[in-house]
Amino acid sequence: WPLTAPMPLRVEFFGATLESLRAFDPGTQCSVGKCAEIWLPPCATAALPQAFLADLLPPETIILWLDHDRLRHFADTRVLEADADATGVAELRPPKKGGASSASPVASSPSLLSWPDLCARLATRRPMLELFCGDPPPPATPSLPLEIAAIPGLADLGDWHHPDVISAARQRLLADLARRGAAGETVALCMDTAGACEQIGRELGADAPVRVVHARLSGGFVLSTARLTVAAQPDLYAVRKQSGRRYLPPATVARGTRIETLSELAPGDLVVHIDHGVGRYTGTTEIEMDGRRTEVLTLEYADGARLHVPVAHSHLLSRYVSVAGQPPPLHRLGGKRWLREKAEAERAIRDLAASLLETLARRQLKPGFAFHTDPSWMHAFEAAFPYLETVDQEKVIAEVKADMESNRPMDRLICGDAGYGKTEIAMRAAFIAVMNGKQVAVLVPTTVLAEQHYESFRERMAAYPVRIEVLSRFRTTAERQRVLEALATGVVDIVIGTHALLQPGVVFKDLGLLVIDEEQRFGVAHKEYLKQVRQLVDVLTLTATPIPRTLYQSMTGTRDMSLLQTPPQERLAVETRIARDTDAVIRAAILQELNREGQVFFLFNRVLTIDLMRTRLARLVPEARIAVAHGQMSSSQLARIMRDFESGACDVLLCTTIVESGLDIPRANTIIIHRADRFGLADLYQLRGRVGRSSHKAFAYLLLPEQGHVDEDGRQRLAAMQKHSDLGAGFGLALRDLEIRGAGNLLGAAQSG
Repeated sequence: WPLTAPMPLRVEFFGATLESLRAFDPGTQCSVGKCAEIWLPPCATAALPQAFLADLLPPETIILWLDHDRLRHFADTRVLEADADATGVAELRPPKKGGASSASPVASSPSLLSWPDLCARLATRRPMLELFCGDPPPPATPSLPLEIAAIPGLADLGDWHHPDVISAARQRLLADLARRGAAGETVALCMDTAGACEQIGRELGADAPVRVVHARLSGGFVLSTARLTVAAQPDLYAVRKQSGRRYLPPATVARGTRIETLSELAPGDLVVHIDHGVGRYTGTTEIEMDGRRTEVLTLEYADGARLHVPVAHSHLLSRYVSVAGQPPPLHRLGGKRWLREKAEAERAIRDLAASLLETLARRQLKPGFAFHTDPSWMHAFEAAFPYLETVDQEKVIAEVKADMESNRPMDRLICGDAGYGKTEIAMRAAFIAVMNGKQVAVLVPTTVLAEQHYESFRERMAAYPVRIEVLSRFRTTAERQRVLEALATGVVDIVIGTHALLQPGVVFKDLGLLVIDEEQRFGVAHKEYLKQVRQLVDVLTLTATPIPRTLYQSMTGTRDMSLLQTPPQERLAVETRIARDTDAVIRAAILQELNREGQVFFLFNRVLTIDLMRTRLARLVPEARIAVAHGQMSSSQLARIMRDFESGACDVLLCTTIVESGLDIPRANTIIIHRADRFGLADLYQLRGRVGRSSHKAFAYLLLPEQGHVDEDGRQRLAAMQKHSDLGAGFGLALRDLEIRGAGNLLGAAQSG
């Protein structure tokens, strides 16, 4: 591991032949990339103690110091570390034969120069330049003044200007760069993507004295003493790129009417048993069945009757959602009222199926709106994308454009993991729709995602005359009313919202595109309601794991589907491990992450007993800083805890499923899921996606009860999670989910499974 290399290197020989050079992760020992060459700096030997790198350079070599104070601090730290290592080695030496132990500490490392010695050695060499950061250098210090000025780029014009104004300013800036190049200056223009390089090359012309290079800079500069001018893409497009995502404080998070898992149920909640109807959940208990203790869910029905449902049969239950807002009377066990109501519901479902078929027939037979997919400013909008498009992205973008150009309404499903580029495709489709005079609706399942998309869309389209609003239940009544009025009059171009978009009072002047994110969170009835708003609206659905019914529709040709399977650069697959819930497993998993200075999600989805789990974790890993987060906390308290975890102030976040969506913490690369057998495949996949968001190897531990039976469906789900743990495995998991659960009745199901 050379001191100058960021990662250790693996060198493989076949005899005397060098076969490969590879960098590898010291934490996992896995190779991360091949190297064409490596540089091994000189080190101390018996013949050459305290070797100086600079001793091997020609005498006329210019030595440039960068940040004098920082270098001194680094050098002092390295000497102290070397002394500590040498002392540790001395203490471990065995005693000499017949003598005392050789445990005396080593005074200092003979292989490293002290800072004064280093400065003295460098003082003998000339020429030498030093760049000072912050305070000016002492008067006696020889230095070269470097006057670096910023380029007055388009971002300095303000947050928003008309694209025509920006286009004119961009042309003036390009003309100024060409003038500088013609005057003999060295001029470089750094563009973020290959597409942007091509576009700017056309605008400048083949003979322009400006070098266009594919490189990413946050902004340009002018170095007058060197006659050097460097411009960057943000200077041309009025958008300053940001690294990483911003975390939105969960002040707007609230619990919905539906639950993701039965463990979220609280005593007193109404539930529906598929065979017995509406009852009241009273809690869990253990009873003796077939000679052994079994955990059951207890439901209370009319006349005080009780029904014990084994946890293995919990899939027969769902949470009751009141449409009218009034709780219904409890059903009688063995009564006929539930049978009559089920029959009426089946007739209503058949009517819904007929409506679905009618809607599909209209969409196929009636001509839709044919979009012009190369409107004004489209090239500039695409060039401002801060990343290089993957092969899959380019293919899917072309497919979406072809759909929008057609006069047949688009109904395309885009399947791809988090970070694979689904949102960018949706933004380009939305931009095309708005530039064609149409409105766009973006439907998301949670307020956190709505706010994230709102900020992302605003940042991406800041340079264009596009009005974007957000509509959710957490906006005030006055704010929502203003947005609704602006939608009806056509003032709002793009609206992003949760279930609030499904209200009957939401009216669009001219809706042209509907984008549905995380489609597995919405029932078919919800999605069809929005399709009814405009029979000829284009629909784009985004998901990582499509539900079986949607996947089956795509596979049979009822819907078009596109796959994004190219992972982001340096992304590693999350290693999935299934284990029993034991103290040894939990402690080893947490310590493994803490030893590499990472953080851990511990998902425990029982609010009533989450403090008991915290006590257990504190006993198992006393060296870890543990924080607790769940949806029943106040917004301010939850926001503070999440900020602390994001900043690294705590090591383990013991939490419920509130982290399932909208959370991106690169340092958290281990997740431990308690009672993983109680979660569905899509839930497990979303939870596993909370880790592995950086270039570090990530781990997901799916914990089963230390003792006890796991039902067959649960075993199949966990086996599928372990099998499909490679990058881009969402589609494969969806296929396995289709096998486990079946496609369902496409014409008779009104809810997403």
